Amino acid sequence: MTYGYPHIGAENRPPAVPQGAEDLLRTAHPKLSDGQRRAVLAATQLPSGSVLDEQGDGGSWQRIDLAAAMAAKVTAHRDGTLTVDGVRVSAEGVPVGR
Repeated sequence: MTYGYPHIGAENRPPAVPQGAEDLLRTAHPKLSDGQRRAVLAATQLPSGSVLDEQGDGGSWQRIDLAAAMAAKVTAHRDGTLTVDGVRVSAEGVPVGR
């Protein structure tokens, strides 16, 4: 997505997963709920601020790293959190404790 361009937008923005994007992970993570699949997409998203990053309220398809999300090792916990590739994340895909 970056094509080597410098970041021109706001960096360190929270994850922004577009509505319906969770359907992309139905085959890779069939046992997860839609919300959990959205959290996986958020946890594996590219950083904000690149040239192609859409800053709107609808989420940014350009930030989705589909390969990382599909290959992610995910563990669901009873408290609603997930562990995605060794990092514990909230239901919104944000690392817990940050």
